[in-house]
Amino acid sequence: MTAHMNNGRDKRILVVDDDDQVLFVWSNALASSRDIRLETAQDGEQALEILSERDFDVIITDLRMPRLDGYQLTEAIRQRDREVTIVWLTGYRDPSKAATEARLGVYRCVDKPLTVAEIRALVREAVQVAGDKAHKP
Repeated sequence: MTAHMNNGRDKRILVVDDDDQVLFVWSNALASSRDIRLETAQDGEQALEILSERDFDVIITDLRMPRLDGYQLTEAIRQRDREVTIVWLTGYRDPSKAATEARLGVYRCVDKPLTVAEIRALVREAVQVAGDKAHKP
């Protein structure tokens, strides 16, 4: 898995959350974005299956999920790809995880819930950061 930012193509975003309603809101918020291809997964294990088949520019994951949580998912992703832009979503911010966030190179940790406008702004920002990383020499 590598973060391939290709200027001529849609940006691929993976949102991972065990709450169907959250995934529905994200899908609707980004439905009108012509340059975004959104995929969703309901837990970390499903996300890893998807990631074994295709690359993404940005991965946005909830932290508290069954089977494989967001921390474990991020650890697994970083073993394969140090560059992909990762955003954590949480309804339960844990200040003791700040060191883990920094060690794993997480772009941002964002408190849920988000409005549609906040979702769109966050995705635009994360895609820009991913693009900047891809263009470093």
